[in-house]
Amino acid sequence: MRTAAVNFGVDARNLHVLEDRSPSFGETVAGPPDGKPCFVVPCSFYKDEPVRNVVEAARLMPDYEFMITGPRARAAGQGLLHDLPGNVTFTDYLPVADYDTLIARATAVLCLTTQDGVQLSAAGEAVGAGKPIIVSDTQLLQSLFEAGRFVDNSVEALHDACKDVANDYACYAARTIRLRDGAERNNRWLAQAAPIRVLLSTKPQRPHA
Repeated sequence: MRTAAVNFGVDARNLHVLEDRSPSFGETVAGPPDGKPCFVVPCSFYKDEPVRNVVEAARLMPDYEFMITGPRARAAGQGLLHDLPGNVTFTDYLPVADYDTLIARATAVLCLTTQDGVQLSAAGEAVGAGKPIIVSDTQLLQSLFEAGRFVDNSVEALHDACKDVANDYACYAARTIRLRDGAERNNRWLAQAAPIRVLLSTKPQRPHA
């Protein structure tokens, strides 16, 4: 991200990159949620999100539920609501409490992009909730979310990853919780935040007349 910003002309001396800090969802449980496996797919329906591949992967797994959040009207405008399998639901935007409830009952959160340099906030939310994450295998996301089950966004890879996580939820959840609670991740964020805190607390110099 820093390199991309500098290439766009941002002065590197004025540039500080701060990754998202995972929100707190309170107590988390390492055991699998009750009921049918449920995969949550937070979306904005931008061009880098492989939503059609998610739908086709879901078609191969009729015993699993897929909840795709985000603006339903935008999804409809892209023709994504046509010929849906019965196990796929486009929820529209959800109130925060409803979204948190959905994340709590998720078997995994799918955090997908076809572009490198994109930091997905949904992955940070999943880490905060202690949920398994199925995440695109970009260089940036692999560096930030090493506990993830990485995929190349293909239908086959999404199918296999969902099966893997559903069959071994406790293992993948434990990996996410270790990532969330580990000192390395928290210390990295504090180190990133330190120069920004100094910058914000520095009194600006008045220009000379």
